[in-house]
Amino acid sequence: MEKREPRVYYLAEREDRKAVLIFDGGYAGGDIHIYEHKESRETTELEEEMKQYYQNEELPKEVREELVALWIEKNLGYAMSWKLVSS
Repeated sequence: MEKREPRVYYLAEREDRKAVLIFDGGYAGGDIHIYEHKESRETTELEEEMKQYYQNEELPKEVREELVALWIEKNLGYAMSWKLVSS
């Protein structure tokens, strides 16, 4: 098997299934991972949580720009991320 371009696929929710993400790391002979939608969070909720964390009424620009990444780090640990572009 040849190495593939790493990709993340998104399938919207339908009547017969939840929304699905499929992660393909692109490794030769590697597995793909399929994830069903678990929950949604409003970014305003994340922002309020981070304001409490930083004990500040206004978040610095750097924090606002990386809000989701910082929230993930704080609540779940360090993560790898990829910029998604449609193909």
